[in-house]
Amino acid sequence: MSLRFVRTLLIAGGIIVVALLVAACGSEDASPTASGGSASAGDIVVSDAWTRPMTASMAGMSMPSGTPGSMDMGNMTMPSASPMAMDMSVTDAVYFTIKNNGKTDDHLLSAASDVAGSTEMHQSTLANGISSMKPISSVDVPAGGSVSFDPGNYHVMLIGLHRDLNVGDQFDLTLTFKQAGAVKVSVEVRPN
Repeated sequence: MSLRFVRTLLIAGGIIVVALLVAACGSEDASPTASGGSASAGDIVVSDAWTRPMTASMAGMSMPSGTPGSMDMGNMTMPSASPMAMDMSVTDAVYFTIKNNGKTDDHLLSAASDVAGSTEMHQSTLANGISSMKPISSVDVPAGGSVSFDPGNYHVMLIGLHRDLNVGDQFDLTLTFKQAGAVKVSVEVRPN
């Protein structure tokens, strides 16, 4: 096989993986009904933490990093400087609900899990028929209100999975808030 053919296959495979991941992050009708983990700190309660099974066994398939900007692939756009655009082979999205029972606004600042090399908070949007996903630095959680991390909206990306995530598995995700501090919640891997 020629080097050009192998490179073309890797790029095509990477595009397929990117498309599948964005579709998974943007599929609003696939919300599971079973309850996931629940945890609290201060006035913050995090509940129904879940993800879908993804595999780390596709390691080695990656997208070229290119120059900063964005990759436009039909109906989705992704910043090419994002670590996700560099290695889509071992990523997953986590969803949950945050409730603020206090009288003061709080802010989700970060997320971390030992099942992945890194994590990022993202928001998916749909505008003019184009799906896009962008990293965000924080999420406001209003006093007396709640914020849902759902497919097609906010989610936490697990980047560089250290192992396969299979239906029935559970792992810890630590969310750090400006006021409430760290909240460790158990994430349940549910069927697609």
